[in-house]
Amino acid sequence: MTFPPHLRWLFCVSWWCFISLAQAQNNTVQEDDALLDISFPVLTENKQLKSNWKFKQGDDPLWADRTFDDRNWKLINPQLWLDSLQRSQFGGIGWFRLHFKMDKTTLGKPFMLRVWQRGASEIYLDGKLVHSFGKVSQQTEQETKYNPFGYPIVINFEDDQPHVLAVRYSASNAWQLFDRYERFARTAGFRMYISQANTNLEKIINQFKITTFTETLFFGILIGLGALHLFLYIFYPAILANLYYSLYSLSIGITFYISYKHHKSHQVDWVIFYNWLDFVLTFVVVLLLLLMLYALFINKVARVYWVLVGLFVLNLVVMFHEMWSNVAAGAFYLLNLGEIIRLMHHSIKQKKKGALLIGSGVLLALFCSLLHALFANFLAFNLPIPTAISNLVLYISFLSISTVMSIFLSRSFAQTHYALEGRLREVEFLSAKAIAQEQEKQEILEAQNEKLEKLVALRTQEIEAQNEELAQQNDEIQAQRDAISHKSAQLADVLEHTRDSIVYAQRIQQAVLGEVADIQKVFPKAFIFYQPKDIVSGDFYWFESLRPKQAPNKEYKILVAADCTGHGVPGAFMTMLGIDFLDEIILGQEVFQPCDILQHLNKKLYTKLRNSQNQVNDGMDIGIVIWQPETRTLSFSGAKNDLWYIRNQTLLEIKGARTPVGGGQFSDEKAYQTHQLQVEPGDMFYLFSDGYQDQFGGAFEKKYMRKRLREFLLEIHPQPLATQQQLLADELNHWKDSQEQTDDVMVIGFQLL
Repeated sequence: MTFPPHLRWLFCVSWWCFISLAQAQNNTVQEDDALLDISFPVLTENKQLKSNWKFKQGDDPLWADRTFDDRNWKLINPQLWLDSLQRSQFGGIGWFRLHFKMDKTTLGKPFMLRVWQRGASEIYLDGKLVHSFGKVSQQTEQETKYNPFGYPIVINFEDDQPHVLAVRYSASNAWQLFDRYERFARTAGFRMYISQANTNLEKIINQFKITTFTETLFFGILIGLGALHLFLYIFYPAILANLYYSLYSLSIGITFYISYKHHKSHQVDWVIFYNWLDFVLTFVVVLLLLLMLYALFINKVARVYWVLVGLFVLNLVVMFHEMWSNVAAGAFYLLNLGEIIRLMHHSIKQKKKGALLIGSGVLLALFCSLLHALFANFLAFNLPIPTAISNLVLYISFLSISTVMSIFLSRSFAQTHYALEGRLREVEFLSAKAIAQEQEKQEILEAQNEKLEKLVALRTQEIEAQNEELAQQNDEIQAQRDAISHKSAQLADVLEHTRDSIVYAQRIQQAVLGEVADIQKVFPKAFIFYQPKDIVSGDFYWFESLRPKQAPNKEYKILVAADCTGHGVPGAFMTMLGIDFLDEIILGQEVFQPCDILQHLNKKLYTKLRNSQNQVNDGMDIGIVIWQPETRTLSFSGAKNDLWYIRNQTLLEIKGARTPVGGGQFSDEKAYQTHQLQVEPGDMFYLFSDGYQDQFGGAFEKKYMRKRLREFLLEIHPQPLATQQQLLADELNHWKDSQEQTDDVMVIGFQLL
């Protein structure tokens, strides 16, 4: 029996080394122009005709003639290894010719030719058509490929003159298949063997029967085992090893089916698919085996397994490139072999149940796989290793794991059965003992009942007395409850009145701040995202457009964003104070330098809040922008508040002073600085309080942070201003989700040109 080449990779990296050597085929053969001498004694066994073949591209029926002069034809390996063949040497159709002589004793004796091929052929002996396989054509749509898989052709030699074997051969799409599948379609030619029909025909038939029977038997056994353990897992999924063992058995069973189809499918191009599927299954079987061992002994998947999965994926990526595929496969099997040995050693050392038995089966499978790989390579080099022994070793490697698993599961089932029998006897004994104890308990209970009846009567009298006392206490509790309900109603009225006052205060604050439509009269391209934490806010904005009395030809457009200490009612009082002072400083005193405005505001807050009776350390973080349209100049000064602007897809920052306005200290020295900027078309500016960036939320309930806010503003700044405002609101709601709002939130965005 001959198995697909990739089955020999199972569990063995050493075989990879041998296969790499054995697959190093080429079209170079040691040939000469002398006649090939095929002597009669050799033909008692199969002899491969692989030397002295001559080839010429094209198609001419005269080339079948025995006397045709082919001395200028080129010698070639008829298997046509495309990976070492130039495209000009084979164009899809051509003729092969082989000159040979036979021993005189062969006259009158039947011989047979056996052919394996990847195309279509017509075989001529001394100019006469012997047999054809498929339909030969250079046009793919007219060609019919056919692989006879060694179907014997009986021939007779009519004279003892030199003979000519001519083969008209086509594989029209060979190069297209090679370009697509590479190593899986790297041969396009044929292999031909000759032997004596009387001694070998019966042997071939018997070998065919044995091969078919063996493949069918192993397929049936493994599919049956796989189905059995799959049902065991379905009805009792707690034992995960049953699932992996089922998939393992089913996968190996499929490889036997592939082997069967590989030798019975005459459709040549399907063989490529079978080889590919077999290649993939060899990796899958190993991964399933390792999963089964994990489930049996450590009940978890080791990290090295995911490395093996990665190597498996890598093998799928490079499988059409032979060299890289061999390297990746070698790494896969080497790592897998080491992991199996490590796992079995650990399990046996820890005296895991069944570890020694299953470990013996696994090691036997590994040993037999290595031995079979060695035999296969000996056969590849024509060393005398009986095929039956090689196949027997392979069968043992397949069945060893299945056998020990069956023994292990049978033994586990028997042990479970014996344990249940012991438990049943124990239950029977305990049941009899429980019945006797129950009878004794009944007698005790009857005596106790009589005693309890007397105690109950006495206790009833005590309870009646206690009930009277409890009734009095209930009356007292009811009176207290009524008083509490009255107080609660009063508190509810107070709360409602307080809330109404705060709501009214919110209306006053909004009226003082002004509507968004008002600010757009001064700054047409602007939006304000304003979301207080409570009803009233500690954040406020202030805007105005005016011309100084002393310089009426100049126009100043002023925008202020401030974050007062605290939020809610205390913060709202600070906003009213800040708005009042800004009206007095800017509108009354006509101060138009941002840093001077901050200095005046700082002094007024300090004076107002630090009187002799009460000392308040509250203040505010504030940023002031003054825009002069005539000169396109923007002036900015900030107290713990920065100005961001985006120019040419880059977010830039003008930092404010680190000193707030107000607070516990005051100095006449100028602590604030004015920054000036020439505005360019498309510049997008942002002023904001710290409420947005300090909001807690997200998957890890962390602050939003300035960095994330910078990235978000860069992302949305090309959008229309109204859309930016909505996107800021959506992002905040998504970030905080069910979290409570941390602080008042205000973001002002505007464009000047």
